[in-house]
Amino acid sequence: MPDGTVAVTPFEAAAAIVRQWLDGNGAVFAKRSTKPQRVKMDAWVIELEHPAVGKQSVQLSILSDFPVTPPLIHVDPSLCLVWPHIEEDGKFCHGVEPAPGDFASPIQVVEDVLDRLAQFWVNTQNQAWLESEFQAERLSYWLRFCSIRHKVLGYQPPATTRVMMHPLSQVTEGTVAGYFPKGQNAGTSALVVTQGSEDPHQLAQRHRWDFGTLARGCALFVPLPDGSLWTPVVWPTDFVGLSALVDYLADEPGRFTKWITKVRDGKNRQQSLTVIFAEATVCYGYLISPPMIDRLMPPRVTPFRAERVDADWALARDTGLAIVHKRRSSRALLLGCGSLGSPVAELLARAGVGTIDIVDKEVFEAANCARHVLGANAIGQAKADSVSQKLTALIPQVKINPFHETVTQWLAEHCETDAYDLVIDCTGESTTRTVLSLLRETLLGECATVYAWMEPFCAAAHVVHVSAKDTWPADDPVERVNVASWGANGVIKLPACSTSFSTYGAADAWQAAGFVTERALSILDAPDSPSQIWSWVRASSFFERTGAATRLSDLVPHSDDPFHAVQIIRDFPETLSHA
Repeated sequence: MPDGTVAVTPFEAAAAIVRQWLDGNGAVFAKRSTKPQRVKMDAWVIELEHPAVGKQSVQLSILSDFPVTPPLIHVDPSLCLVWPHIEEDGKFCHGVEPAPGDFASPIQVVEDVLDRLAQFWVNTQNQAWLESEFQAERLSYWLRFCSIRHKVLGYQPPATTRVMMHPLSQVTEGTVAGYFPKGQNAGTSALVVTQGSEDPHQLAQRHRWDFGTLARGCALFVPLPDGSLWTPVVWPTDFVGLSALVDYLADEPGRFTKWITKVRDGKNRQQSLTVIFAEATVCYGYLISPPMIDRLMPPRVTPFRAERVDADWALARDTGLAIVHKRRSSRALLLGCGSLGSPVAELLARAGVGTIDIVDKEVFEAANCARHVLGANAIGQAKADSVSQKLTALIPQVKINPFHETVTQWLAEHCETDAYDLVIDCTGESTTRTVLSLLRETLLGECATVYAWMEPFCAAAHVVHVSAKDTWPADDPVERVNVASWGANGVIKLPACSTSFSTYGAADAWQAAGFVTERALSILDAPDSPSQIWSWVRASSFFERTGAATRLSDLVPHSDDPFHAVQIIRDFPETLSHA
């Protein structure tokens, strides 16, 4: 390249082609704009007639990263919520996506956008199309409606509103907990809304949302029938409109006024009230605030975004609810919450298991940080207690009961027959497996049992499902399940009584935890499934890399790739019958 020559980037080359076209004689439909939407933007104006809104000046523009960002189209911002696909600043969401060939054919990209605009212009003359488009993406338009109303009212909405939803068949009353940070104009940091008698403040405390001064209020949940129209033409902007909409949906004239009169008596006239309109999966909220001048002005009405925090939505997004509800009614006993048991506990909770009892005698130590779900802030605390506190705060509607004692002592003193749907042993201890085997019917009754453990270095992980019809042998034949003979290899001993460990990290243990949990959930979902042994086994090169002298079984796959692994399913009685 000659000295002084400035290289033209592909972006600049593509933009130059479009400029030459739109500024030339071949594009008389567009004129250079003197008021581009943004600095350092090429923009042109196109004048279009519309039978409903009259003559419109439409701006076509390209940014500095064109054509990676396709051309932008802006119309009058006042058309937002009048027409679909128009944002608050007037940007038209045309839906043209960038493609690899755009740099070679930049004019084609502009023509594609203009074709979308032309079709959109025709569609906006069809009232049925407008209604259908708004209805299809009503949540997105509701959020724009909220933003616009907040600017019009000059009112700061709640920073966040979290709603505990349950299926609704009729108008239902509820309760609100509002949290106000210190400061005159700080606004509401959070609203927590619940149905019926459920206490929203307790919910907020559980999930650590209770920042600021508590102010209680009342809520009214109004179900939106399936297929009902929920578009900008329906959304109230004042107290009278909100009252009329509630009465209409409740099919009861005066229903809204009765509720207002009931909850806003003489001593509660200044409390804030909330109305939640609920669809099957989404909800929409209105905050009713005291009027500027009591008794002389109507209450203020502010729409806001309402976010569901119930387990059906938070853990499953309302899909597969038959399984989710079955899991929520189930109760699991988890023995051990160390490097394997603690992520298993979290994964079970996130999968929707309703009640998990955790038994572990250990206290969390600094050396546990590398492969446990807990961290340094839990040092010196009981593992079972800390894991319970963490999961209770993180996951909606799960109940975790921690027991800080030895597994065998807890089984002997507290275990109730037929109290559990599944028992999962993650201690990796022979004593626990033996006790469970010997006292199976007495302690556990008819529930299934899962024994899970990892071989040293997490070179393999095993899940042994023992159904209610079978029993794990009391002589604890783990060597018939393991894929390698380790002897004293793979264990590092510390200068303390019976203290040793095997080296592996969180990435290793959590892979095993996912393997274990997936199979445990399959047993909960199908409790009559037969006894089975599942194993996750890494490649021979991984075993070699550990430096431990081991004797590998034929189940270990031979591969030079240490990341290679296989999953194996074995018959329970057949595997244990082999010497």
